[in-house]
Amino acid sequence: MSFLKELDKLKEDHTSGASELARQAAEILISFSEESKSTDNQRFLIELTKLGKNLIASQPESVPIFNLVNSILLATEHVKESLALADLRNFTYEKAQGFKTNSLKALDRIAIWGEPLIENNFKIMTISNSSAIFYILRKAKLGRTNFKVYVAESRPLCEGRLLAQKLADLGIPVHLITDAGMGLPAPQIDLILVGADSISETNFTNKVGTKILALLAKEHKIPFFVATERSKFISELLRKKESFGGSPSEVWEGKNEKIEVENPYFEQIPLSYCKKIITNDGFFLPTQIPKMIRKSRVAQDLLS
Repeated sequence: MSFLKELDKLKEDHTSGASELARQAAEILISFSEESKSTDNQRFLIELTKLGKNLIASQPESVPIFNLVNSILLATEHVKESLALADLRNFTYEKAQGFKTNSLKALDRIAIWGEPLIENNFKIMTISNSSAIFYILRKAKLGRTNFKVYVAESRPLCEGRLLAQKLADLGIPVHLITDAGMGLPAPQIDLILVGADSISETNFTNKVGTKILALLAKEHKIPFFVATERSKFISELLRKKESFGGSPSEVWEGKNEKIEVENPYFEQIPLSYCKKIITNDGFFLPTQIPKMIRKSRVAQDLLS
């Protein structure tokens, strides 16, 4: 089945952002709803739950994938008794397609909210390859605002190079810098924008190096904003606790039994370092986030 091949590809994707990964997961669920060989509702839902858990396990740091699976399991729970199998398959298809469509619309909304932060002749700094940040910067450029962007490359996979290339293709002046060199241009930076892989009650998760950028913002009194979709909000009680990282060979191909090479991909940063969080539903203060997250429901199958 093609959706199983796509699941294998998803597991190996270490460069796409969390939202893009979730859209890939939605495509897999769409394919599943079309290809499933289930003969009754119960079997279909068992297979759907199994696939959902495998999607979450394939990218354990991707909160949007968790929230995608959770939303579909909650939705199907309400209709499983009232729909025929064909209608249940179509219902699942439409829910997954709707998530994908809304994700792309969310980026447009984030850009609308974030674009006014960028003024003429601003120098902006970011790290890694956030879709939300790209959408904001692209909208500002299309609005004929002139600015420069300093992009930290986000080692070891250097996703920042991808963002730098996309911005340069739009005609935006870009300075690509090493993560260790972020402190050098910091005194002249007017605004720092970063994405997030997840937002929880007291902190957010993003690529390693983001916390250094936040501390630089604090030291130099630079406005520090996080831009992210609401689909990345999750309770700290549900978020994966252990750090997810890559192969030591991505950092150093040498071998020495006396040296332990560490290669974490993500880190947690206190929300208190942020001025505001930019979402598709507008701006939120860090103090508003806990109440918003507490309203969320979780499918029983994802708690076991």
